[in-house]
Amino acid sequence: MKKKTLKIIISLAMALSLFSFEVIAEDFSDTEYWDNVCADPPKDQRSACLEYTEYKINLIKNDIESAKESLAEAQQLANDYRKKIDTLQIEIDDLTAEIDSLNVKIESLKVNIAENETKVDELNQVVLDRMASKQSIMHFNPFLEFLLGAENFDDMLRRSYGLNAIMGSDEETRDEINAIIDMLNNDKAELETTKSEVDSKLQIQQSKQDEFKVLEEFYNDVAEQSADQIAQLQNEQDTVFNLRDEIWESINSVEDLPSSGGLIPPVSGAWISQGMPYYSSGGYHLGVDYAVSMGTDIVAPANGIIINTANGCSSWGGLGNTCGGQYGGVSGGGNQFTMIMAADGVVYGLTIFHLQLNSLTVAPGDIVMQGQALGKVGSSGSSTGPHAHVELYLLGPGSMSDLDDYLSRGYSLSFNCGWGWAGLERLCADGVGAPCRIDGRVFWS
Repeated sequence: MKKKTLKIIISLAMALSLFSFEVIAEDFSDTEYWDNVCADPPKDQRSACLEYTEYKINLIKNDIESAKESLAEAQQLANDYRKKIDTLQIEIDDLTAEIDSLNVKIESLKVNIAENETKVDELNQVVLDRMASKQSIMHFNPFLEFLLGAENFDDMLRRSYGLNAIMGSDEETRDEINAIIDMLNNDKAELETTKSEVDSKLQIQQSKQDEFKVLEEFYNDVAEQSADQIAQLQNEQDTVFNLRDEIWESINSVEDLPSSGGLIPPVSGAWISQGMPYYSSGGYHLGVDYAVSMGTDIVAPANGIIINTANGCSSWGGLGNTCGGQYGGVSGGGNQFTMIMAADGVVYGLTIFHLQLNSLTVAPGDIVMQGQALGKVGSSGSSTGPHAHVELYLLGPGSMSDLDDYLSRGYSLSFNCGWGWAGLERLCADGVGAPCRIDGRVFWS
């Protein structure tokens, strides 16, 4: 049989989303055993080891997803703490500003107190000097003696007025001294209150700074530990991917790959919005439409080979949109891929239309494994909503080792089953032999 060497293209960008097996022939739960076997797999175990690497990648992928969920939760918690930290920092900054303002006030009060104490000393000295200057006439009952010493009544009045003026001046001075002393006492009381307020705010500030430090350390620990966990899992995943690449390279031929045990659904969670071979409203409809939300994974129903792809149409098309043909596919089919595959001793052709723009993860010549994600559901081309239009073809008996022969037969994009009314002539349900179209509902109702 003619052998065809196929280059396996594995992209790290597909690492987290490529594989999701629903059918595994071997029991791979004893990972230690399979790690030892597949470290240098014998030829008769290469296919099993290939499946094992996919199984292990799937396990690691689940661990990564779980770790990412934990990381997301931890980061949310950390972000909450980050917000608290930011709030605390604002409060600390406000307290610092208040403390600085109070310290300025304290310095101003100290200056006022010093100035007023100087004024009190000066005024006291004025009174003392005035009293000293009158001491010579005020030694024994000085006021009376001073008045009685007058030469006449007019002189006594003048002396009386003089005494009153002196006493009045001293009284004003005493009043000024008392006012300044009151200001001094008020300033000193306010100084003590302000100092106490500063001390209280300093304690609050220190408490908040301590809390800030604890929260910041927690935030950093959460981020670092979560990132380390993800990195460790991704490194483990890379190791398994490298092992898988080595096994695929050692196989190096499609005939060494096993056929699938059956066909799995190309999309999960979908409902059939349109059957075949006619639309419910009339007109030809040569496939089955599986309606599901935009972006749902489309997977390989069985092991096989990609033989054609088309990409470049907008993810959202519309009724009558002809996009697809200009990119090498079927006109109106939007973004699409075509493959041949083997399952249960039968070779099938498969085309799926209306994919999301740039969601294809494969190219012509790629070997794909059952359950491998090939693209995502879209509504490109002639489409009125997200769905996968699936056309399935019976090509004849055979296994993976026969696919080269089927590739050499020169099939058209309809696997020589035609379109429109011509397609109605090659329906397997009518007893037509291979190649013919199979109603997908036979397998995926």
